[in-house]
Amino acid sequence: MPQATSNGLSFSFIFCFLFSFPALSLNAAYLVTAELKLQAPFNKSLKTQQNLTIAYLPPATEYNFYLELGEAIRTKAVNKNWNFIMRAPQNGADWQLHVEMIKEVVSKRTDIIIFSSFLPTTDKAIAPLLKQAVEQGSIVINVNSDNLNLGYPVHALIGVNQRSGTRALAQHVVTLLQPGPAKIAIIEGEPGQFSSERVGGFIDGLQGSNISVAKRVNGHWNAVGGYYATLKILEDTPNIRAIFAANDFEIIGASAAITHRNREDILLYGYDGVSDALALIASKKMTATSAVNAARIGLTTFEVIVDIINGKFKGGFVENPLETVTIGNVDCFLDETQKASIDIQIETFVLAAETAQDPQIENNNNLYIELIKAIYEPLGIRVKFEPVPYKRAEYLVVNQRVDAMIGNFRGHSEGLYFPQWHYHSQQIMALFKKHSLLWQGASSLSGKRVGWLRGYGLDRYIQVDTEKVEHTFRSSALKMLEKDRIDVYIDDQFEILKANDGLQQNKLDLNHYQFAKLTQLKLYPAFSNTAKGRKLARIFDQRMPLLVTSGKLAALFKKWDQTYYPFEPE
Repeated sequence: MPQATSNGLSFSFIFCFLFSFPALSLNAAYLVTAELKLQAPFNKSLKTQQNLTIAYLPPATEYNFYLELGEAIRTKAVNKNWNFIMRAPQNGADWQLHVEMIKEVVSKRTDIIIFSSFLPTTDKAIAPLLKQAVEQGSIVINVNSDNLNLGYPVHALIGVNQRSGTRALAQHVVTLLQPGPAKIAIIEGEPGQFSSERVGGFIDGLQGSNISVAKRVNGHWNAVGGYYATLKILEDTPNIRAIFAANDFEIIGASAAITHRNREDILLYGYDGVSDALALIASKKMTATSAVNAARIGLTTFEVIVDIINGKFKGGFVENPLETVTIGNVDCFLDETQKASIDIQIETFVLAAETAQDPQIENNNNLYIELIKAIYEPLGIRVKFEPVPYKRAEYLVVNQRVDAMIGNFRGHSEGLYFPQWHYHSQQIMALFKKHSLLWQGASSLSGKRVGWLRGYGLDRYIQVDTEKVEHTFRSSALKMLEKDRIDVYIDDQFEILKANDGLQQNKLDLNHYQFAKLTQLKLYPAFSNTAKGRKLARIFDQRMPLLVTSGKLAALFKKWDQTYYPFEPE
């Protein structure tokens, strides 16, 4: 681009200022555009800004979008010396756990409750809980939604007009594919208001054109689902010219699929404007997205909270602007680290992995190291392995001393950068002596001495008060369970069985014990939040599905004696 104009400003700067101003003005005054069907009253709301607690409850930590939104709120809360807690299931489909987490913060009369929900089942279950929260005097705010007809009262609804954003994307498709005719495909999300509005707006934007929708597939809101949905689309309708997905995570999966099928002639459109999608646009592997700007919604949310406390906010839908991002303006939306990640060349990759006096951990490391090498070494990137304890590995990645770590639960720690694909998942079970308690779900752990491995943070999936006991080694945890020094041990069932088999003496007789499922957690590599780390994460998302669909990953799991394989065919 030209570097200067007559007044000394670069053309690039002026372009961004004129056409992407909403993305830059995070502190601009917010705009209330509509009334809510059920507006929570303000007569019981907080009257002080001292020692407040914010509970942020997004639908899942598997979505970077919600992590970015929450980080913007957390930063503002810390500056005011307010407490900030985030509660979320890892998987967007685990709506029951999401409901339990909302129930917990309501029962504790938390000052400020910020939540988001995209599943009708969740909305129905939380309606009485949120009504109770409002009656108790909590400030209740729904973020990233434009549903004015919620079945429960909230003080504010903060989001964007989803239908207008996707309508603009469709008009961009029409411009590129006219005069047509042409066929396109749509990757939907799980049924609900989010998917219907985004898909509906896109279809609205096609009206009057010669472009028709040949195929619609549910991508389940994530990259794995988007990948398999795209394979299905290419198999059934190979002559399509474009794919629209209801969020960027699905289109990230679609991008990998069309690359693997040598169909990069297909235009790709997403929704959200997450950083990984913006990088794909800059790399010309994606056509456009509708940028919501999660950080701006987070900052607007905090501003609304302060105004509620000061009596300045009277309720309604706070609408944030949307921006269509293409190759022509993507530079205006990328941060400096992401820009640097586009063209960075990588020769070596330093990977930290957990090590301990536990044969099963070493066995797992052999599997994971082979997996990582299979992803990166064909590209000429040499992988170096640094064995350290789990918490040390996390410290090294956060402080950018190594490039990544193996075995992190997404959303547990700050300062890490995650890909969209996981490489394994764990079946988290509660192990206890038979007849020692009557299992009725996680609530059965109330008041019990509950142990887990140090650094795993599994207490965030237990919505009752327990006596928490962390262990360095699985073997020592099992011995404490046998000697009644803890009541329950929670961990992956496969890991528990392997650890017990590895005991030289005092093995547990599992006939006297009971397993009960607590949750399922996906395992991810966690990368440093650097240009190199972000590039490595994108490579992981592009190449990981190749290992899955080719059968190479299943062969590695079999080679290293892993009885549970986490990627069943979609």
